[in-house]
Amino acid sequence: MSREGGVARADWDTSYMDDAKVKALWRILEPDVATMCECLAVHESTVLATWREGRRVAADDAMPLWFPSPVSPRILELLTRVKMLDAGHRVPSKSWRGWIEPALNRIAAASDAGRKAGQASAEARRARAGTVVERPLNGSGKSFNPANQPSSHPALPRTGAPARGGAPSAIADELRSAGEMMAAAGIKPEIVGRKP
Repeated sequence: MSREGGVARADWDTSYMDDAKVKALWRILEPDVATMCECLAVHESTVLATWREGRRVAADDAMPLWFPSPVSPRILELLTRVKMLDAGHRVPSKSWRGWIEPALNRIAAASDAGRKAGQASAEARRARAGTVVERPLNGSGKSFNPANQPSSHPALPRTGAPARGGAPSAIADELRSAGEMMAAAGIKPEIVGRKP
């Protein structure tokens, strides 16, 4: 799902926690797990906001409502030191140009291609409107167009849409008629749940 300039889903690397910059951050912070988690929350929020907005977003502007605001200067300094954020506390421009921007361009191109394909499909449907398209059934190579099949019941329309409702005998007639049409087309009905 794309948004104006950004996307609703990020292309996130599954080896994020094993990234060299994450490891460098841990080497600075070990054994302070709480600060490590805070740093990762700030970085992840900043990266996700960047994807969502389609532009580089500052960490303070990216933080969720539940996160303490403003972001601790110590956390920002640590993320800047290991180059997870730049001096403006945003995703570094190298990461933006090498990863996020190309992905956003690919997503936009795919969205544009999908839009064009959808328009072509809609035009083709409009061109076919009102015509009966015969399609092969069960891979048999035979086509079935209900309008061309004989009907044993004069009350049934020849459009292929049997009348609905009415007395049980009318429904039974509809079912017989459907069976006759299938037989005329060379289609053998299969009963689900029964073994031959």
